[in-house]
Amino acid sequence: KQKLINYNVFCLVGDGDLMEGVAEEAASLAGNLALDNLIVLYDSNDITLDGPLALSNYDNIKMRFEACGWNVLTTDGTSVELMKKMILKLRSIL
Repeated sequence: KQKLINYNVFCLVGDGDLMEGVAEEAASLAGNLALDNLIVLYDSNDITLDGPLALSNYDNIKMRFEACGWNVLTTDGTSVELMKKMILKLRSIL
């Protein structure tokens, strides 16, 4: 099978980004199309521009993306080396 796109696309998102309806629609579409070159790095710090995330959103983001057909890996994100290893692992899955 020949791939049309042979590189990875990275997105950096936060809690406020994934609260938007268009983010759910885009995640669902990417899952349905089985886009295998997209890596989303999500900073889950429980804060938005409006304040604490719990004031406006209770979604389980990991479960939401898994339901859309995504491979989801998690880490605390404090180690650059660990993040590098996870990105390399994701690239090998895709």
